[in-house]
Amino acid sequence: MQNVTCQRCGKRPATTHLTELSPAGGRAELHLCATCIQLMELHLEAGPPLIAGIIAGASGPAVSEPAEESAIADCPSCGMSFADFGNAKRFGCAQDYCAWEDRLIPLLEGYHGADRHIGRRPGQPGPASEIPDAQRSQLDQALRTAIAREDYETAAQVRDEIRQHERSVKG
Repeated sequence: MQNVTCQRCGKRPATTHLTELSPAGGRAELHLCATCIQLMELHLEAGPPLIAGIIAGASGPAVSEPAEESAIADCPSCGMSFADFGNAKRFGCAQDYCAWEDRLIPLLEGYHGADRHIGRRPGQPGPASEIPDAQRSQLDQALRTAIAREDYETAAQVRDEIRQHERSVKG
């Protein structure tokens, strides 16, 4: 199925195609773009919704883009719309993060479980480098050698030594 236009907005290519078969043998189809799915707050991961309910909820003036969507649709720097981002899954420029902040934060929370970076930052030590570099590289090499020789008892001892050093630095 190619080049089908979204039945809700009539502007973007449809990326989701729903087909519903009735017990009487009837068939209903609905083709939606990613942006309209977001705007309609459809949660397709919970299972396919009833098409009749979607069509009933989308009829009338609600079918057109909301004013809120068009008010912040374009990035002032690159001109990319949020709908374009939804389809391409790529930003046009770094300013897109600021232009669509209110929409991106819920997406990031959904993907990563947080709206802020909580891991290691470049230039800062991470958990693996809390042992002095020379000692850590010796332990790493000893661990690799023991594993290569299939000397798992020694490998377990070296692993425990690495863990003990990391605990003492943290504690």
